Amino acid sequence: MATRSEKDACDLLDADHKAVEKNHHVKEERTEIFPKARAARKLDLVAIRDQLIARKEQLMADLGATA
Repeated sequence: MATRSEKDACDLLDADHKAVEKNHHVKEERTEIFPKARAARKLDLVAIRDQLIARKEQLMADLGATA
């Protein structure tokens, strides 16, 4: 059985791993995905943003209704 300090250490490692993973995805978005989206002249980024905001609000409302 793991001691409390071992569990705390594992929790810290998990949190650190998640932070590194998140930073990797943010960097990828900034350096690869967003520049390609900006270069694609036919994309309406404002409309896409608005769709994402609306979808997030819908999902958050759904979570609130079931929670």
